[in-house]
Amino acid sequence: MKPQIISQSQRQQIQQAYERALIAMGGQAQNRLLAHRLLSECVIHDPATPIYINALLENLQSLPNRPTATWISKFRNWKFFQAAKRQRMPDAIGFGLQALYRHPADLSVLCRLAEVCQAVDLWAAAECYLRQALLHYPNDQRPTQLLAESLLQQARFEESLYHWQKLPADKQLDAQIQDVIQCLQSNLPATKTTSEANPPNPWEEEIAENPTSPKLYLEITQRLVQEKHWDEATSLLTRGLSATGSNPELLDLMETVRLDSYRHRHEIGVTLHQINPQILGIETLHDLQSELDRTELQVCERRARRYPTDYRHQLQLAICLRQARNFRGALKQLEQIPEMDQTAAEVALETGKCHQHLHQFSEAEAAYRHLIDRLENQAERCIYEQALYHGGILTGAMGNGQLAQQWLSRLLELSPDYQDARDRLDKIKVISDNKGTDNSTTSSPESGS
Repeated sequence: MKPQIISQSQRQQIQQAYERALIAMGGQAQNRLLAHRLLSECVIHDPATPIYINALLENLQSLPNRPTATWISKFRNWKFFQAAKRQRMPDAIGFGLQALYRHPADLSVLCRLAEVCQAVDLWAAAECYLRQALLHYPNDQRPTQLLAESLLQQARFEESLYHWQKLPADKQLDAQIQDVIQCLQSNLPATKTTSEANPPNPWEEEIAENPTSPKLYLEITQRLVQEKHWDEATSLLTRGLSATGSNPELLDLMETVRLDSYRHRHEIGVTLHQINPQILGIETLHDLQSELDRTELQVCERRARRYPTDYRHQLQLAICLRQARNFRGALKQLEQIPEMDQTAAEVALETGKCHQHLHQFSEAEAAYRHLIDRLENQAERCIYEQALYHGGILTGAMGNGQLAQQWLSRLLELSPDYQDARDRLDKIKVISDNKGTDNSTTSSPESGS
């Protein structure tokens, strides 16, 4: 669900109500009821912001706890449960917060409020209600599982695993829950379970003996990365950069570790989404992909500036820009790479793709032709095959069936099962044979990827 749109005037009113509630909660003349009403208005109008929910729950902490049987809660709060069942969000939130004022630790109400938020993808808001429930019922299965699910949807995998493992043994035998736990356990570093203070890391003594050795930091970081201790590796490299005066090798490794950690998180997300799309939704997966793409772009930009004569970094930056659909920016980077550089074949391929996306089809064809005719010997096979594939599709769509057949036939000689090349070649042949009566094309020339 897209975030609720709140106008600037509404935001100001919500903020004013929040500030008035804080005043009512503090000082000697406390007015808990007024604070609750003000904070309830904040949450009703902005149910996605945890700061308002947490302030409301904190205000309720000072009220006496009135234990209520589940059936009494359902009878007394029937309006809330009806609104929650029918997914009437504002009514459900309003009635639910009224119920909490009567009984701040009502487990049924807290869990149902969380489920209402989860139903519209407000995972952080749901987490607030569930942590409040676990504060009063730390071993209850329902809020524990709901919290594990909410944390998973926020890609907070370590915290989620902790709560999945707190479920009763019989619940963990559920096939789907078992798959989730196994996925997280196999992809996350083992947690330290000592009750005593954590002992110093074994490599601390090595660092203490030689604190300015870049080689030492590199070796230890590689060990930590193999064990997927991303945070420890980053922390160690931060120390190393400070101790060695920003050694270039350490700086490169820091960026690589950061990028690999985001790539690893995305891989975990993909696996969990395959287990069950509802356990980790497509929006969370898109967020992880965006986070990875943004990080990769930042790293490539920094390296291209740091190593202006190493054109591999310029090329990688151009690829990232193309993937971000900044085709003109990508072409600008590609133009800076000399034609005689060892990356010439990849540069020609990327140039063709960018021109194709910009509907500059003649320029795209020229780039593919340059690679195919002149750079075959220096191009990697996968690069050459891509040029034949995209060039063949493009020229076929532009009406040059003879050249399209030539390039696609060459591709199938090299790789008989290459994607859908054989089907495309057959269609182009049919069109060429019937071009006198049918000038339609089988695909758009825009489809460079």
